[in-house]
Amino acid sequence: MGLSVFCCVLIAVLYEKVLTADAAVTKGENAADFAAVCSLIQFAKAAAKDLEAPPEINQIIKTLTAINFTLLDDNIRTTVEKNKEKPWDTIRDQHQGETKYYADHWEQWKRVANLPATDPERKALGDWEKHRRNENLKQQVKYLLEEALALQASASGNLVELKGEAIKRKQAEALYGAAGEARQIKGDTDRATFCGKGSAGEDAPGAGATDSLYGTLLCLCAGANTDTNAGLGCCLDCQGSPNDDAWTVTQDGIEIGHYLAGN
Repeated sequence: MGLSVFCCVLIAVLYEKVLTADAAVTKGENAADFAAVCSLIQFAKAAAKDLEAPPEINQIIKTLTAINFTLLDDNIRTTVEKNKEKPWDTIRDQHQGETKYYADHWEQWKRVANLPATDPERKALGDWEKHRRNENLKQQVKYLLEEALALQASASGNLVELKGEAIKRKQAEALYGAAGEARQIKGDTDRATFCGKGSAGEDAPGAGATDSLYGTLLCLCAGANTDTNAGLGCCLDCQGSPNDDAWTVTQDGIEIGHYLAGN
């Protein structure tokens, strides 16, 4: 999502320079914009991989759960100590009322209850034993644990959007528009309508120049019938085939777009 927004912002900035469709350009006039768009295209083509939540949140939850268990009332701790070798399934039937929520914490509670006396974590938790009657502290630890768990749940939900396939989809939308790679980069009428009109055309915006990076690139650099040398406005090597003639806007320009981006 951030990638698409970033691309849209840059495209909007480029449009402010007025991408006129029919005016001749001088050599190198669009070179800076060309470099900026090409950099974004390379960014959007980069290999995507799954992103993961920071491991620190899991460690924080582990620590807070251990402290919370240490501060729990005797009746809860006694239940856990008595059943610390049992999986939850074997005692579920005994906890269908007010204690049903034990299921949410059982594995973590069991882990703490089974810590050997010589374990460094067990020794560290011993300091918290002294505060078991401090209700204010207990509530603070409980609150922090709930916040950490909520953050973890939120992060897990957002990770769906950070999977490699989701990122690839966003990259394709940035490159080609909402339809992704299946979309052809072309207009229905003329280049002025597709790319936008300057002051002579009442500054009318062109959707083709602003909804995809390749569309922006074509409007900046594709050959026009007013060019002495197609593409020279963007780079010295941008006038070769297939950009050695005027781009017919009603025909798919993606081949030209790929060629330009490669320069």
